[in-house]
Amino acid sequence: MKAVDATTGEPILSEEEKMLLSAVITNLSSSPATNTHFASDPKTFTLLARVIEQQPSCQMAALFLLRLMVLHRELPQGHEATILALVERMNSHGTASFSGLPASVMAVCTIANWMSHDRQEILGPAHRDVIIDVAMRLMTTHDKNEIKQMSAALAYNVTLSCTQGNVITGYWSNGDGNNEELHPHALQLLCASLEDIASESSKEVRRRRLAIALRIARAQRHLVAALASDLGFVDALMQFQSSMEGQSVKRDDVDGNERGILHELLTLLRNNNP
Repeated sequence: MKAVDATTGEPILSEEEKMLLSAVITNLSSSPATNTHFASDPKTFTLLARVIEQQPSCQMAALFLLRLMVLHRELPQGHEATILALVERMNSHGTASFSGLPASVMAVCTIANWMSHDRQEILGPAHRDVIIDVAMRLMTTHDKNEIKQMSAALAYNVTLSCTQGNVITGYWSNGDGNNEELHPHALQLLCASLEDIASESSKEVRRRRLAIALRIARAQRHLVAALASDLGFVDALMQFQSSMEGQSVKRDDVDGNERGILHELLTLLRNNNP
């Protein structure tokens, strides 16, 4: 980041800040994402947040670093403020608040990468609500496939963190193992994932949406099966499956992975035996 401020002509970064970012780049080069801990000065996250907020020309570079940093499970205390600021920005102003499509995609990717680890201890109910809202809205309504794909990945990572071992876990669980109702977020994600699924043009987005529904169905099969039947999702999925193997008109935009996920999902939903 060697840019200068467009108004003052002064360098965007001080020498100390340049050293902070140089240290991050060095650490990223020597610390693969498989390492649990990422050694970084907490001030680096604050610095990147400032650059993203104040310097549109440098957003992409800052987000590129940030999305790699958050792949690590253990991060400096207080780092979440930077990520949650991205979430709030996306929620309040949408992808148009970033410098362009690449930066918008990188922002959603950063949030998705961060949520690839269990962050429940540092997320309050309000933050969880906003993350779910952002993920669902962008996954189902955005006009760019790149944004929809990353948003579907974010929604899947949230689902994954709450369905470990094919049972309801984390904040979706009531704690006593008797989860007799779907958590509101599980219900929202299930419906958003299955609603009008056959009309989704991106096979990657479709596959991820089906995978979200499948994880929820594995964890709470009987509840999900009854609900899916009542809402007409089972019939719609069966029609979608038939379109893959149609006699006269056959979809050619479906691959083996998607067929496998759909087959397992329908098997669970149609064989709702105790």
